[in-house]
Amino acid sequence: MKAYLSNTLEKTIKKLKGEYDREAKLELEVKLMLDRELELDKIEYSSGHYKKTDDLLENAHLYQEDLEKIREKYKYHLVDVPWFDLDEKIHREIKRESYCRKFNLTPEELEYVAKEVEQRINGESRLKEIEFLIRDDNCSVRELEEAVKLEEKYGSKERVTELAKMLEKATVKSEEINRGRIIKITHRNDVKWSIACNVMSDIKLNVNPHWGKAREAKFQVDWVKKLNLLKERLKEKGIYLNKQYEADRKHEAVIMQTWQEINTEMEKERNKQLGFEEPDLPPFDWEKFTKEISHRHPDRNHATVSVLRTDISQEQFEKARQEFYAKQVEEHNKHNPRGLKDRLKDVENMRPERTIGENNAPEIGGR
Repeated sequence: MKAYLSNTLEKTIKKLKGEYDREAKLELEVKLMLDRELELDKIEYSSGHYKKTDDLLENAHLYQEDLEKIREKYKYHLVDVPWFDLDEKIHREIKRESYCRKFNLTPEELEYVAKEVEQRINGESRLKEIEFLIRDDNCSVRELEEAVKLEEKYGSKERVTELAKMLEKATVKSEEINRGRIIKITHRNDVKWSIACNVMSDIKLNVNPHWGKAREAKFQVDWVKKLNLLKERLKEKGIYLNKQYEADRKHEAVIMQTWQEINTEMEKERNKQLGFEEPDLPPFDWEKFTKEISHRHPDRNHATVSVLRTDISQEQFEKARQEFYAKQVEEHNKHNPRGLKDRLKDVENMRPERTIGENNAPEIGGR
């Protein structure tokens, strides 16, 4: 009996190893094929492309151009994007057959192509997000570390060296700022970081790099109008989005509350144009959240959301924001006749198409 079990186990291991070796071989072949085909499409940028700027609009336009280049680079290799129209389904099958013939691949191997292309688009898009934050002079050490790894994988050796120098300087500066503190500062200005993530999320939704074509104009978010409205309304309150004011923590709650109000207004306007029923969701109460999170630490000198609490990561901080908003929505539901499920359906209806691998920036309230 023992001999039989041993023999069966050995055969199973060999079979699994064979399947694994075969899969690893297919993945490697696909990666090499894409490396070869995309070599001429490598995106190069001038040194001025990474220059720090106080102009959020200019920075956002550069990010949009970057995503458009990524979309253009990979659009031919998006062979497994789902289509909804019958004619487009037929077109996809023709493209898949043509792609297999050109690169001598089997239909099964197209799965590895789709997986590798999606991974590369995710990686390169994430790198462009971090470069946006570098130009915004609001990039954390953790994000710079991530950028170095992504640049090693998808970029150039020269750029890796440049980013490594930035990381070294940022690490020294971060250690000087945080020396002796339990609380660790990650971004120079957390509110502006949140706004930047929101804007990048809107741009990625519009450009749609994972689909090979931009989202239809009627479904696009007017992020330029959002930023212009923010600038105008803050100016009325004597607040300007430049280095002098963004570092002043007393303005954090006002800036974020104004931004949330603009997002809510724009969403209502967009839903009305598209004919969607307006979801009854409250705007994120940034001021209340600020007070709640600040009470978690006894040192009142650091009562601000621009710093992270003891021993928690950025992801945990974002989770705290999501949990806070969930409680806010729950409280809102008690005074509203419509159920949460109905409102969630409304939110789903606001997304006429599913975007593969959407931006991983956190979404809170209108974000």
